[in-house]
Amino acid sequence: MDFDKLRTFQQVAINGSISKAIKVLGMNKSSISRHLSSLEKQLDKPLFERKGQKLILTHDEEYLLKKANHILMEIEATKSYLSSNIDKERRTFTVSTTYAVASLWLTRFLHDFIDQNPHIQFNIRASAQPLNLSLREADVAIRPFCTNQSDYIQKHLLTWRLHLYASKSYIKKFGMPKKIEELDHHRLIILGDNPNVYPYQYASWPLINKTKKGRYRTPFLLINSVEGMYNFVANGVGIGNFGNNFPYLDTLIPIFPLEMWHDIDAYLIYPKELKDVETIKNFENFLFTYIKEHEK
Repeated sequence: MDFDKLRTFQQVAINGSISKAIKVLGMNKSSISRHLSSLEKQLDKPLFERKGQKLILTHDEEYLLKKANHILMEIEATKSYLSSNIDKERRTFTVSTTYAVASLWLTRFLHDFIDQNPHIQFNIRASAQPLNLSLREADVAIRPFCTNQSDYIQKHLLTWRLHLYASKSYIKKFGMPKKIEELDHHRLIILGDNPNVYPYQYASWPLINKTKKGRYRTPFLLINSVEGMYNFVANGVGIGNFGNNFPYLDTLIPIFPLEMWHDIDAYLIYPKELKDVETIKNFENFLFTYIKEHEK
């Protein structure tokens, strides 16, 4: 089976339409259609069912997509392994993570690893989108644990504890909440476009922490930038939540520091097929050494 045709099928299946797959594959519509038609002839059955403008996988082709993901991941893993161990020319290494980890944590110390590996072109890709390493969107990821991903190696890095904070001006204007129940009537600023979507649900804990079952507080404001949330909190707009690694906590006042908090576990994640890639092994050792020496 032609690997290029298999990749074409994979992207059309994931994106649900040929037009969206065109942007990813860099191919024209007629070439994609030829690839799909050729695969259908080989399999002697249709690959998709059309529902409106969307292409839906048939039951058997869901299994084909799973196998295609695995095969294509193996191919990319082999390329990465050969590149890492033989080709010493400058190459790309992509780390996927959240906006907060990229801007507030990695940038503190990653320069040391970059200096040690001048032959590597680093890409730090901050995103709130669901992670799919099988598509080689990144070589590794630093994110909360990914459920239902048996093809990933996920190693716990560290835990950040989040607390609520407000500014003096906010407390002067709206008062200091004396009971947790009073948060129902305060202005809660929450990180993310949608507090129910990975990875933002990990930062939306103030909406559900110590509330009655099935009841949620309403956010006053949503923002997908930790620095932006800090600026709003510092200027008295509302109450925000920040991890213990945030650099400006001494400018804010903690709210219920001994009664209300939330822990977020960060993991180093990569496909099992890449476990022997030299760059990934070196990056993993670098992270764990730094955490052991510098993180409490």
